[in-house]
Amino acid sequence: MSSLGSDLEMSSSSFSRTSRTSLLASSASSASSASSAPADTSTAGNTTLSSSLLSAHDEECENETLLNDDVFAPRRFRVDFEFENLGLKIKGTNKSVLDGVTGKIKSAHVTAVMGPSGAGKSTFVTTLAGKAYYGNPTGTIKINGVVRPLNDFKKVVGFVPQEDIMMRDLTVKENIWFSAQTRLPTNWTTKRKKRYRDATIQVLGLHDIRHSMIGDENTRGISGGQRKRVNIGLEMVADPLVLFLDEPTSGLDSTSSMEVCDALRKIADIGLTIVTVLHQPRYEIFCQFHDVLLLGKGGRAV
Repeated sequence: MSSLGSDLEMSSSSFSRTSRTSLLASSASSASSASSAPADTSTAGNTTLSSSLLSAHDEECENETLLNDDVFAPRRFRVDFEFENLGLKIKGTNKSVLDGVTGKIKSAHVTAVMGPSGAGKSTFVTTLAGKAYYGNPTGTIKINGVVRPLNDFKKVVGFVPQEDIMMRDLTVKENIWFSAQTRLPTNWTTKRKKRYRDATIQVLGLHDIRHSMIGDENTRGISGGQRKRVNIGLEMVADPLVLFLDEPTSGLDSTSSMEVCDALRKIADIGLTIVTVLHQPRYEIFCQFHDVLLLGKGGRAV
């Protein structure tokens, strides 16, 4: 991992937002004490870690005064993680498609994963996000200094796939509102959810087209770059702490790609951890990244 400039989801039933109770509430002290514990902590201890991280995030969400003053105020609770000898072997064949990748990813940073085709960039992101169901992961992942798979924190992790998955016969605002209604905590008021929806639309630069239909092959709609930002908005409106993106600029021209990356930089500035896969960015886009992870053939870090 090289540094640039000045340091240039929902199936989990184990943890609910309402049961979250303070790893990040004491960010520095908790991470420090947890990291000093043995890696083979008990199941009860691990459960406490998970619920504590989610709880601290909820405490921030319930700060109505902060929300009303600035919906996207800088996050007090953040997620940093590091990985050592991260790998992935395909089930059945045991073929290795990711091998021995070591590094760290910081909060409030945009980390770009780059490399040639077949280097395992998407595999790395899906493995780190706990979504590589087709293989067996190897290696160690630490969250805020504690050995835990990121998959244990699905409620605060967003994943934006390469494909644009949205309802094409709805408007931009309707798509994001649907995601907000189904993914934000049930104890949030409708007014509060609408404020968060509107703030998401604003930060992604979608305000002027919020009433435009997405469109499809037969119906004229918004542009490709705008669809990519709507795709990001569907995850962003769920109030995550970590956001993974698989080639968000795929198929876009340089100007649209710049708009997408500029939106990611704004999101990172409020404290989110952003990890994205990108292909051949131009210089201005490259300068938007804080850190870069280069992968070579065979899924090894360069």
